[in-house]
Amino acid sequence: MMNPQFIEKFVTEFEKALPDNVKAMNEEVRQQTRQMAEKVIGSLNLVTREEFDAQCKVLAKTREKVELLEQKLSVLEAQLNDKNVKETASSSD
Repeated sequence: MMNPQFIEKFVTEFEKALPDNVKAMNEEVRQQTRQMAEKVIGSLNLVTREEFDAQCKVLAKTREKVELLEQKLSVLEAQLNDKNVKETASSSD
């Protein structure tokens, strides 16, 4: 979602950089600048800080689960290898 305060700040800063003769058309320039900024920023497919932070938390939890599963898998693989070694040894006796 687009932050209206960010757009307003951008428009204000943009206006300050304009030459004086363009500033005379203040409201028209302000309106067009705002529309252009909203269009460009809207097309960037940005997320809010809150959404980003929430996804970081989800990613951290997912990483923890993956690490736990990798550990469990290593234990199971070791057990399977031990079992195969014992079966191979007992069948060769």
